[in-house]
Amino acid sequence: MIAARIYLVTVGDATHLVKATSQAQAIRRIARDLMTCRPAHSLEVAGLMMAGATVLDAADPEHERQEAAA
Repeated sequence: MIAARIYLVTVGDATHLVKATSQAQAIRRIARDLMTCRPAHSLEVAGLMMAGATVLDAADPEHERQEAAA
């Protein structure tokens, strides 16, 4: 059994104490109350890109290095 610990999760000015077994689990617990996620439809992608949105790559190694340095 993995031991849980208390994590401090901050979103903007709000701070949350979350009992979890990992940082990822603690963040997921707060994130599920703040956001939703689903596959995008092609017309949604087209419309958002026409409005100036860009596609972020979650597996981008440069982004991961920036997160680790923060």
